[in-house]
Amino acid sequence: MGMARSHGVTLAIAAIFGPTATGVFALANRFGGLLTYLNEPARLFTMPRVADKSMEQVRRLYFRMLWLNAALGITGIAFLIGLYLLVSPPFPTDPPFPLYTLIIMAGAAFNLFVGPVGIILAMSGNERNNFFANIVGLVLVIGCIALAAMTDTVVIAVISVAASSVVINLINILKLLKIMRGSQ
Repeated sequence: MGMARSHGVTLAIAAIFGPTATGVFALANRFGGLLTYLNEPARLFTMPRVADKSMEQVRRLYFRMLWLNAALGITGIAFLIGLYLLVSPPFPTDPPFPLYTLIIMAGAAFNLFVGPVGIILAMSGNERNNFFANIVGLVLVIGCIALAAMTDTVVIAVISVAASSVVINLINILKLLKIMRGSQ
């Protein structure tokens, strides 16, 4: 669903603002995608261990996974900043590219630091909660794209990618904490 949101925003920006804005957004989105990809080790660490576990076991697993994600996040952010500062990209990095990249990477970093909460919910029998969170994120993206089109402001569409990821994760974290609290 996250890829659908991201690709949907790319298509919406193309339709509303044209190819130049789309290219800048798509390139900035790739930096965020690299950071988001660092969530994969946490998914691989978590997925086989969640099914049929007690919520106390899931809690311990989640907090161990957060340490893994913190290490991956710090390493990934340092690497991408170093790459951006030390290597001359073969493409123009004039504004608004740095702003778009910063916005998208902030959402990706938040996603990385909280870990794959949606997978933990889904694999512990709470997939409806994760689905609800994703629907809220999709509605947020659609609303932001509509607002971007009405105000002729690309940055609102860019913010929608990061904001939807943050909102989805916040909803999932709150639900996971509620479930964990209820199991004590």
